Amino acid sequence: MLVLLLLSWIIPATAADIQSIWFEKWAIFSAREKNGIYKWNTLLTALIIVEIPWQICFYTIIYLCSYWTVGFPNNPTLAGFQYFMFLLLSFFGTGYSYLLAALFPNATMASYANSLFWVLLMLFSGVLVPHSAMNTFYKPWLFWADPMRYFFGGSVANILHGVKAKCSSGDFTLFDPPSGQTCAEYASSFLASSTGYLDNPNSTAQCAYCPYTTGDDYTATLDYYYKDKWRDFAVFLGFCLTNVACLYIIMWFRQGKSQR
Repeated sequence: MLVLLLLSWIIPATAADIQSIWFEKWAIFSAREKNGIYKWNTLLTALIIVEIPWQICFYTIIYLCSYWTVGFPNNPTLAGFQYFMFLLLSFFGTGYSYLLAALFPNATMASYANSLFWVLLMLFSGVLVPHSAMNTFYKPWLFWADPMRYFFGGSVANILHGVKAKCSSGDFTLFDPPSGQTCAEYASSFLASSTGYLDNPNSTAQCAYCPYTTGDDYTATLDYYYKDKWRDFAVFLGFCLTNVACLYIIMWFRQGKSQR
């Protein structure tokens, strides 16, 4: 999860370069469109289409350099899904960068907005602050309205699915069973309805309980579920397309109406 969090920060790191191209091309357009030769929607479409192959190539390299390096599961189904999520992330990054550039008049203000909005996307995605720990105002809606929640939800649940959890010595919860009972006998009813395992089930003192059996137990605490990964993929794709739709609407107000 931390690896995915760090990799996602490629978007704000590259946004300034993408936005500089945006402002450069629109400055040229604004200087020449008075002749009535150029169309704003053609330029916007070209800017999006030209960026996509570069982003696909760039994020493919990132995927190949990171996925197996950090020890993600070597399962074709899981690895393939994660690659598709990386491709969506590249598409989202393009739309996100262009959208902020379209909303602000210059590169300086767009870069400030980029930092602010990206931090907000991270805060409410469920990675930095778990959904259960959010306050009552943000918890019911902002978590679900955050597009990065669906990238992390699908990706984290996919990668940790079925991975066996093993607590380190400092992660166990220690307790003593009643006299005459083993750890397994005392905790049997609790374990029957809860996740986790006992590291020393036959002991009669210092029982060591780990709250997770598999990675799915951990992702459930974040409201990320493997069964929902394709739903998360579809919703994240919807946010990517929404970015593009919003771009056309904003530029229609800024450029299209001015040409009438």
